[in-house]
Amino acid sequence: MHLLIGNYGVKIEVEADRFKISDGDDVRYASALKLSSICFLKHGTATTSALELAAENQIPLMVINETGDVTAWLWSPHYGTIADIRVNQAFFSKSVAAVRWMQQLMQRKLQEQAAMLQWLSTRITAHQQTLTENAQFITKQSSEIGSANTMESLMATEAMASLHYWGAIATAMKKYVHIPGREKRGATDPFNICLNYLYGFLYGQIEQSLLMAGADPYMGFMHINRHARPALAFDHIEPFRPWVDKLVIQLFMKPDEILPYLVPDEANGKLRIDVQGKKILLSTYFQFMDQRSYLAGKRIKNKDHIHFLSRELVQTLKKFNPDDTTTHYI
Repeated sequence: MHLLIGNYGVKIEVEADRFKISDGDDVRYASALKLSSICFLKHGTATTSALELAAENQIPLMVINETGDVTAWLWSPHYGTIADIRVNQAFFSKSVAAVRWMQQLMQRKLQEQAAMLQWLSTRITAHQQTLTENAQFITKQSSEIGSANTMESLMATEAMASLHYWGAIATAMKKYVHIPGREKRGATDPFNICLNYLYGFLYGQIEQSLLMAGADPYMGFMHINRHARPALAFDHIEPFRPWVDKLVIQLFMKPDEILPYLVPDEANGKLRIDVQGKKILLSTYFQFMDQRSYLAGKRIKNKDHIHFLSRELVQTLKKFNPDDTTTHYI
């Protein structure tokens, strides 16, 4: 169960080893054993007892801003010894091994994109041929990524696939919503605003997963390391982006699901997602992440795919030997 706080002034405290959630005269209780996360979409308060209970039970408590970015995140301090891991990560990030790691991630992303277009082709049959042709092109690009030898060539191949991917989606979805291509920060159209909102939340979830595994989310391999930017989370989000794409597409195929909750901002007139819209987006996201799918022969929750990737990276870093004379550095 995920607790979404969408009203101003909500207070969370502890009573009889349970969370007590007070919204004016409305008081509710939630067991720490049943909560998976606590998200503040509006300003509220949480007592230190509530923070401690959340940490003890591995319940992340997040503050989420208007664009979906996690601006504050509380988690338990108990994750593995990380000094050796992060030393190896620094050397690994400049090695050919990092290129090989990103090859796997980008291949998985393109395979997921191709599968997404094939899925969409069975829902919007008027554009079935276009969607199928672009899915085939992206599958071919996925194979070419396997022969890329540099981060630059990886990014160039991915960028070409992305043009075909978003072009096909924009064409197929024009019956439901106008998508002016893929727009990131500062997007003004409903589709990209919602997409960026959920991407922002996914970034935070991946950053937390990397931290808990012992990796440094700010030391990336493909994305440029910049101050206060979790570059490794930007790398690791790539194979999971198509999941969010599909969720947003499904919402916009039923316009009454989300469009009424994109309203003009009184300050600048630009569209923004109101509280109810954010609850719909996050509820849809959480429901999907709690569903199960196969990975490495096991049927696990989708959110655990993220943790699996983080742990797999840490195991790779632990085995990496910076002093190996056969290691090539970029």
